Amino acid sequence: MRPRRPSVLSLTALGLALVAAACSDPISSPSLRAPAGSPAFTLGPTANVGPVQVTLNSSATTQFCTAGTVIHGYTIPATYAPLAGCGTAFSLESNIETVYNPGWSAPFTGSQWIGPNATSNEYRTAPGTYVFQTTFTVPAGATSPVLNLTLKSDNAVAVFLNGSKVEQQVIADCGGAPCNWDAGGTFVISDNTHIVTGVNTITILLVDTPNGGTAANGYACTKTPQPNGWKGFVFDAAHAEPTSPNHIVANWTQTMTATTGCENPTGLDFSGTVSWVAPPPPQICDFITFGRLVVEVGGQKVVISGNAGGNAPDGGILGEIEISIGGVDYHVHTIDSYFKPTNAPLANDPFARVITGKSGANNIELRLRDDPNPGQGEPTGEGDKVWLKINGVVVVPTQTPDQGNVQLHLNCRGPGD
Repeated sequence: MRPRRPSVLSLTALGLALVAAACSDPISSPSLRAPAGSPAFTLGPTANVGPVQVTLNSSATTQFCTAGTVIHGYTIPATYAPLAGCGTAFSLESNIETVYNPGWSAPFTGSQWIGPNATSNEYRTAPGTYVFQTTFTVPAGATSPVLNLTLKSDNAVAVFLNGSKVEQQVIADCGGAPCNWDAGGTFVISDNTHIVTGVNTITILLVDTPNGGTAANGYACTKTPQPNGWKGFVFDAAHAEPTSPNHIVANWTQTMTATTGCENPTGLDFSGTVSWVAPPPPQICDFITFGRLVVEVGGQKVVISGNAGGNAPDGGILGEIEISIGGVDYHVHTIDSYFKPTNAPLANDPFARVITGKSGANNIELRLRDDPNPGQGEPTGEGDKVWLKINGVVVVPTQTPDQGNVQLHLNCRGPGD
């Protein structure tokens, strides 16, 4: 038996002393490692190479795959292919907050405790294995992908990525705090080996062991339910809630049949990220020229001139930019990227281009739009546009230049031009 959160009886009779109470909870211990010669997975977190592109959180939208349910099944396979035709998980948050919490710590920021049914936080769910899935998509050309995932569970989990096992916990009842649902008992894993271009599937096997069950005793039900739980995540006498009779299946018994017996709480909480280095935008060989564009921002005169686009002899991008802001000059002699904008401002405008480069240590991003119908009532909402960011700060919001002209040349410009 393991230390449990204080019950109402212990608070009354023994002050702050803790009592040992029974529950189907595994030991939070080192995971099983991959055997010699197999791919090297690591307990996380692993440092991200690129920026975080996807955030993962357990919720009612997480897939729950009933086809994977194995009542009284506690074996973790070496591989586990993603399942099709899954439904959705049950959020347990409201039930935990207002009805009964078996002792689980508060969920991760942005996540929710979930389960295989709406009351799996109570003594109503048969021991066994329950399968949950979530997916993320990596674009073609992305490099250095990293998955980091942190989990809490009652009782234990095994995590697979695209069918390959990443890590698993020891499948056994909790022998001492912290347990796998405690804030101090989180399971942190990483994988940068089995991420693929396109859709990736994380499959989580949530294993609910019988009370007191271990591999050594054949997963026998050796303990009775704890006398009380709590409402919400405050574990004191004022929030205590008796387990029986309202939060336990009728006629609860330690005798297990094929589908019943030793029912107890089970749940899953996870949060994670996927990072990668984004692929460079597709290079285009047209070019854009801009002669002495003048705007005024915050009382300061801003002058921008230059050209960009086309193929340089060294394989880079032709062009240069001259910028003057209130007497401070920036010179971009090498164009790092030149492409059509896919996000705001000027998103997906066929007559707009994004130009990036450096002026010394300063990062420059310039967005320009050429009016395809010049001389027809300019300035208009469809006229030439300029937008400028320096070191992550927008210096010139999208506006029509007071002077100057932007011209987009749709023919290619090569090394000899």
